[in-house]
Amino acid sequence: MHRSWTSVLSWCLSKCWLETWDVLPPKFDNPKGFFENLWVLYLDEDILKYNDSSRDDLRNIKYKWTEEHLRRWVNIIKWFDNDYLIKEPRMCVLYDFWMEVFKQVWHNLVKVFINRDNRDICNSLYDRNWITVLEWEALCKKYKKVAIKCDKFINFKDFIQDPIKTIEFILWRKLNIEEEYKVFDHIDITLIHNTKFDV
Repeated sequence: MHRSWTSVLSWCLSKCWLETWDVLPPKFDNPKGFFENLWVLYLDEDILKYNDSSRDDLRNIKYKWTEEHLRRWVNIIKWFDNDYLIKEPRMCVLYDFWMEVFKQVWHNLVKVFINRDNRDICNSLYDRNWITVLEWEALCKKYKKVAIKCDKFINFKDFIQDPIKTIEFILWRKLNIEEEYKVFDHIDITLIHNTKFDV
């Protein structure tokens, strides 16, 4: 979900040897990077457009896709041998499509969901996007439906309080000293209530 520190979590995981590639470049509101894969982003936008939808569509839609949508990503992802990271919020509402993709490529998939209080998300998004809090509340509920289907459920406050423990929980292993340093070096808790930055 947006405004849940998914970018920070992705950065930390990337410093622990999970590969990322072709990611959305940093911008003024997220100078350390979004870590959203551009190929995934473009494909998700195509599928949403195919369904006359968008990322902030509040309707409960059973999304459809074509064989071409499926083939496009299967042909890319099947060549990746190393552990890799994909972060793109729209995957939450397009969950069924992505499960079909990974079923075809037989990758060892670990689905991670980081959960932040809806009120904090809504207040932050309202300050930045000028959409009503009620609309964002409905959007939060739509995006979070996928949470119960994930393998690793991360509490936002737990991540902030102990990022090392959170990363180790996701990776199923201890971090070495170099990895711990990189994780702590990136986390800036002053951004928690900052409405100017999208982390």
